Amino acid sequence: DKDTEDKPMVVAESKQDEKEQKAEEEKEPREISKREIRVLKNICLKPDGKNGWKYLEQQKIDLTRLALLKMTPVLGRFFQTMHTTIKQSQKLLNYSERLNDEQTKAMSALMAPEMKATMDDDTSMLPDNEKSIRKTWDTGSEIQIYSNTQNKWYNGKIIKITNDEEG
Repeated sequence: DKDTEDKPMVVAESKQDEKEQKAEEEKEPREISKREIRVLKNICLKPDGKNGWKYLEQQKIDLTRLALLKMTPVLGRFFQTMHTTIKQSQKLLNYSERLNDEQTKAMSALMAPEMKATMDDDTSMLPDNEKSIRKTWDTGSEIQIYSNTQNKWYNGKIIKITNDEEG
């Protein structure tokens, strides 16, 4: 390897290096045109003129006021709707032993028709866990009763339990 030690190393620039160099050159800012210089002088040195910074600042203030006047009723309606919706959510999420009207309506609206059909006196179609829950009911137990005619849930209380051939 004595031959390679004495020779100088030459590194050739690749085409990729040339592309990167051109990209760097393109990133340099361009010169400001004479027109842009004139506009900047008018803005900075003549603050009260038509294109001066004071005039532009006042335009910005006026446009901001106008935008706020347009947006205020929209935002007011939005937040009023949010307030009403949150109040309704609180009623639905309220926890007590008895369901309130909003909770009853929500349950009725969400209950599938096939599920409503199982809520009548025929317990043969009920799942085992539902049957076991019903067995824990006793006189005085507070329950929810679904009315097929009213298509609505009602609060109820068991006043008497009878046994027939179905149980």
